[in-house]
This record gives sequence, C-alpha cells and structure tokens, in this order.
Amino acid sequence: MKFFFYKTSTSSNPLMLKTTSEDFRHFKETMQNMKEQKINAFDMHLKTSETIYRVTVQVATRAIYMLEKVLRRGVCEYRVGSKTDRLIALYNRTHEEYKDMLLKMETKMKPSKADFFIESARGNKERRKERKEVKKGAENLYENFPIEERNFWNQDQCPRFKSRRICYRNQNLQSYKSESRPEPQMVEYFPGHIVLQSFFASKIPTSLLSCTSTKHITPEDLRHYKETMRNMKGQKMNASAMHLITNETIYQVTVEVATRAIQTLKKVIRRGVCEYKTGSKTDRLIASYNRVYEEYKEMLLKMEIKMKPSKAEYVIECWLKKDAAEKAAQEHKDRKRLRKESKKAAVEKSSVNFSDGDSGAETDDSGSQSEVEVYTGCRVLKEIIV
Repeated sequence: MKFFFYKTSTSSNPLMLKTTSEDFRHFKETMQNMKEQKINAFDMHLKTSETIYRVTVQVATRAIYMLEKVLRRGVCEYRVGSKTDRLIALYNRTHEEYKDMLLKMETKMKPSKADFFIESARGNKERRKERKEVKKGAENLYENFPIEERNFWNQDQCPRFKSRRICYRNQNLQSYKSESRPEPQMVEYFPGHIVLQSFFASKIPTSLLSCTSTKHITPEDLRHYKETMRNMKGQKMNASAMHLITNETIYQVTVEVATRAIQTLKKVIRRGVCEYKTGSKTDRLIASYNRVYEEYKEMLLKMEIKMKPSKAEYVIECWLKKDAAEKAAQEHKDRKRLRKESKKAAVEKSSVNFSDGDSGAETDDSGSQSEVEVYTGCRVLKEIIV
C-alpha cells in the first residue's frame, strides 16, 4: 500500500474555507477590474476560480464518501458518541463547508455582490465568536464550582436552565469509566424537539443504490409527504433519524449529481482556458455544469422538504404552481407552433389547388360550348363558369 503526501502551506490549502485578507484583496481587485472593463462572468470564473473548482471536487468527494458510509450502515438505533452519530456530525460539517465553498464561488462569479457577501461573512464570524465566548464562559463557570455544588449539578435534579450538554457529557463520562454502554437517551438536538434515539429501527436496502433519480414531484412523493406530516402531528421525531429513514433516494440523487458535477468540473479544470467560442467544447462543459448545478439545487430542496416535513405543503404548492406555469407555457408554444404549421400547410395546399384549377380551366375552355343534348326543336349549350 502506497501513501502519497503533498506538502502545502496553510495559505494555499484549498480546504481553508474561511474568508482571509487575501480574499478581501482579490474581491477589491476584481471589482476594480469590473469597473474598468466589461468581463464575462464565466471568463472571470475560469480565470480566478481554479482553486474553488478543486475545493468543489474535494468537498464533494468527501461528502460522497460520508453518504456511502451512512447508506451502508443505515440504522437509526444509535447512541450519543456512536459511529453513526459521528458520521452524521461529519456529514453535517462537510455540508457546511460545501455551502461556504458555494458562497465563495458565487462571490467570484458575481463580483458585484462581493461587498454584501463580505459583510455577511463578517457578521457570521462575529456571531460565532460571541457564541464560543459565551460557551467557554459557561464551561469555566461550571468547572470553578465547589465539589458539593458540582455534585448537585450532576444529579438528576438539574434545573431547566442548566446546559443539557454538560449533563449528558458527565453522564457519558461516568458510563465510560464504569465500562458500561450508555442507555438510549432523550436528546434535544434543537429547541422543542426531544426524541428517544432508539425509536426507529430500519435498514436501507441495497437495491436503492441502483435506483434512478427523479427531478419532478410524483404522486408517490405527495403521498409520502402527507404520511410524514400525519406522523409528525402525533409525536416529535429526531431530524437526523427522519433523514436516515426517508431520504434513501435523496442520498442516491446526491451521489449521482455530485459525481456528474465532479466529472464536468475535472474536464473544465483540465482545459482551463478562457478564450473559447460559443458552442465550443468548453462552452458546452460550462452549460453542462450549470445544468447539473440546477439539478443539485433541486435535490437540496427535496432534501430540505424531507428533513423538515412541516414545510412540505408550502414548498409542494409552490413547486406545483411552477410546474403548472411551465406546462402552460410549453402548451402555448406547442399550440402556436401547430397553428403556424397548419397555416403553412393550408397556404401550400391552396397554392397547389390554385395551380391545378388554372390548368383545368385552360383545358375546359376548348369544349366550353359543346353540344350536350338535343330535345325537340331545341339545342342546349353547356356553359362553364370559372
């Protein structure tokens, strides 16, 4: 087995997704260049975003690796700190990195919005820093408590305003010290949603790995959403457990779309040229990447629907309205095309009939006054009116 190590500095590490001073300088230079001359957004993308493309490939590859692991395990009876719990946490962290990478990519594709993105990044950074300071202060305050008060906090009589995470951590430490596996616990992943982690027990079949992805909502999807919402009314479910139970096909769509996106991005990286013509190979690659990216956004929307079933009705209504509008527009185009074709065919037919009528009139003029029948003392002439 061979291992390859690449020595890279922290400044050139493509996985450093946080905004740096170099990024700010790059954004300012890009905006200045955009003011001086009009540059194509795709040209700017290809010129300045090779590292972002590499980050896309690496993060998407990591996401696919984690998703395949979760698909292989596919169980919902997991405890805090278990392998499945760590896999889900790692997938969520990878997804956050992927969103940060998409933000940087959008910033470089649309330099006019750089100021807004930079201000948003600064605000998010400050909020994260404040939350870390508050959390650290709370932990220091807890560690500085006397032993008697600390034992009181560790008991089952923990007040509601006490941090549950510290209680769970102490319980897990005690269970690990006694070399006994912890029992399934009630965990609060987000406010108001407490769930017993051993509530579900289902495995993902391997047959789903060969299923085909669907972009449009089907009647089966509508039925599934209604059943999910009906189940959500009676009891509170863990979002991660719902994710594992209901999103097997969405996981498969994630893997398929990300794989296609990686193939397209690798081709664009290999070419890496900016002087391309309309309809060229690079232009087709960029169009293919944009199409895959749209599919990926639709897949993320469906994943969000299944992770948050309470929003399913609103999103489905919007989606159905959009589909109805697209179908109406397509039907209008088809009717317009059919009218044009029928009108063109009628004009051609009338021209053919007119030419045939002219030739028939010329042949009938010679015998226009021919004797047809003879009655007693009368001669009837045949008259042709053209």
